[in-house]
Amino acid sequence: GFPRTHSLRPPPARQQRVRRSSQCEFVAASAAHAFTVIVLLLIKLRIVCRYWRVAFHSSPVPQQAWIQNSTLKDNILFCSPDNDKKYDEVIDACALTTDLEILPAGDQTEIGEKGINLSGGQKQRVSLARAVYSNSDLLLLDDPLSAVDSHVGKHIFNRVIGPNGVLAGKTRILVTHGLTYLPETDHVIVL
Repeated sequence: GFPRTHSLRPPPARQQRVRRSSQCEFVAASAAHAFTVIVLLLIKLRIVCRYWRVAFHSSPVPQQAWIQNSTLKDNILFCSPDNDKKYDEVIDACALTTDLEILPAGDQTEIGEKGINLSGGQKQRVSLARAVYSNSDLLLLDDPLSAVDSHVGKHIFNRVIGPNGVLAGKTRILVTHGLTYLPETDHVIVL
């Protein structure tokens, strides 16, 4: 068995407060840690919001992008009203402009089940674009830059996630194992 000097209870958790419209980065050693943080945050937020009767809209961006069998544009709008100016801004910010030029029917290209006709990076950017377009109060980002090249990741961080990106007025929680953008975040929590 275990020696009596060791406790099986985890150390007490420190409360972390993340201000509205700030960016918090959780640095996780593994994808399992990152996923656990996202799930626990969603559960805690739902409980707190029910208790205080506060409404909020969150958009998780999982590392395994969820894509429906529909057009690329429908995958981004996802039942939100169509706004051409906002849509074009999101497409540009999420580095999808070149992809639309390559796809046979542009944003009207039919995407197969689970995004079979898209690369991993394209799926991740479509998933991110859906979250950005949704105008959520809170975005839970599970390492969305891991599936893209470094120059594309830099573009997305600067134009979407970072302090001057289109999400600057939103609360962004980025769970990652990368350290590249730590200096540009408001809060850093190492797991």
